[in-house]
Amino acid sequence: MPQDERPRKHSPRAKNASPWIASANQAEEELDDLQQQLIAGVCQALDCEAGAFLLLRELQGELTVRKASVKGSIHLPVEMDRDAGLIEQSLRQKLSILVNDRDAIRAGFSPVIPHLPVNAFVAVPLWVDEIPFGAVVAINPNRGQFTKSDQDLLEHLALPLAHALFNLLRAQRQEMNTNGLETNIAQLTRSRNMLRTLFDNISLSIYIIDPNYNLIAVNQRRAQRCNRAPNLLVGQPCYQAFFQREEPCVNCRVPETLNGGKSTERTQRLRDGSDEPQEWEISASPILDEAGQVVQAILIEQDVTDKRRLETIVAQSEKLAAIGQLAAGVAHEINNPLTAILANAQLLQRELPAEDDKQELVGLIARAGARAAQVVRSLLDLARLEQYEFLPTDVNESMRKALELVKHEIMARSIELVVDLPDALPRIRASHNHLQGIWVNLLVNAIDALDERKEDSRPRVLKVTVRQSGQELQISIADNGRGIPPERLQRIFDPFYTTKSAGRGTGLGLSVCDRIVKQHGGHIRVKSQVGVGTEFTVILPVGS
Repeated sequence: MPQDERPRKHSPRAKNASPWIASANQAEEELDDLQQQLIAGVCQALDCEAGAFLLLRELQGELTVRKASVKGSIHLPVEMDRDAGLIEQSLRQKLSILVNDRDAIRAGFSPVIPHLPVNAFVAVPLWVDEIPFGAVVAINPNRGQFTKSDQDLLEHLALPLAHALFNLLRAQRQEMNTNGLETNIAQLTRSRNMLRTLFDNISLSIYIIDPNYNLIAVNQRRAQRCNRAPNLLVGQPCYQAFFQREEPCVNCRVPETLNGGKSTERTQRLRDGSDEPQEWEISASPILDEAGQVVQAILIEQDVTDKRRLETIVAQSEKLAAIGQLAAGVAHEINNPLTAILANAQLLQRELPAEDDKQELVGLIARAGARAAQVVRSLLDLARLEQYEFLPTDVNESMRKALELVKHEIMARSIELVVDLPDALPRIRASHNHLQGIWVNLLVNAIDALDERKEDSRPRVLKVTVRQSGQELQISIADNGRGIPPERLQRIFDPFYTTKSAGRGTGLGLSVCDRIVKQHGGHIRVKSQVGVGTEFTVILPVGS
């Protein structure tokens, strides 16, 4: 198997296959229009140079190119060798295949389209009732290489494409053997069902409009976002049905498609009842009649919110990595003068008489220097969270170090801090630095929650409690801040989800905390009530 191949099992569900497959070649002219549209759709969906349908001849078991498209030009059927190399292997083994290796392609790929060099391709077999039917092939992506997402999309399209060819070929067969009128009606019905299946099986939001913006067709995915059935949306202007507007959307580029006949793309922030705006990529493509005139436009909407957020987080992570390196350097630089301060303070304490009034001043200098040195050490320890080192750990000590790091924030916001750390608690096997990171994250979240209720006259209280219950330690961090709504509470541990305003959180903190606690064999409980406050309780096992 070549290096870049990505074989995948394919499980079609088409029913009632029969020997009529051999008659497909006789219905060439009737299939042209549909195949041209489907191949053009495949090329557009995967942004590639060419695409083709390969159908098996029933008697000889040979592959032949049924219809191929290169940059919009349609090629007539092309005969292929009996052994079609990698595609033949893909079809016989019932596997989809992705190849980006030119050498592998030259060694095991028969030409699908004459005079077209093949640099990369994706092929997905078409099966009908466990009988090999053919394959759909996408060739030469415009962006250089095909990806697993391209393979997934073509696999997703394969089933409705197989149904399309299956239904239309069956209709053609019946047309040759039955009354022409009845067959035409059946063909139209099956074609409509095929298009509806293709529409509804695609995970993207798709709809078709006429030059007056009236909806001609809406797939299930787009209709679900409106909580309405597709048939109830058809006939309404898209801007009214989807966005409750009285005029076309601002920055809408559909007129360029309807009037100029060109494909367009734009990005728009929309609200679909979620907690935050979602970012969507909206593309529009023209639908032409036989005279080449634009009669409709097909629009595809794709949610790219998580993609954009991930891109932002990656960029932010790179900045944080640089800041972390800078902070480590600064911390080491601070340690040098602190060492001198502490050493000289100790020398002065020794030289001054015990009854000298200056002893108290020197003692203050020594204690302040020691506290600053402790904060620097805690900061450096917190930055080294990569490796777990499970050792007997004092939970109270890790909490005290965390409180030292956020003490300034607590004092600056006039927050009342209540700490209850009982003595004689058992040590647990844990990673000290990781525990400290959990406490810092939960404390910062609590401080932010209290900071967002400035208009409230009640005292702002942050309470830290550690208790032992049987063979468990329960570490509670509670605030009387704004609280978390119930609909958001169930998502707070999801990666990238945050209730903080823009620029104040990435949505990774609680997700990371949850993962660290589970690594320690524990779990996190959360209780919250809007307007009352929130309490996070980390439960860790006690044991050797």
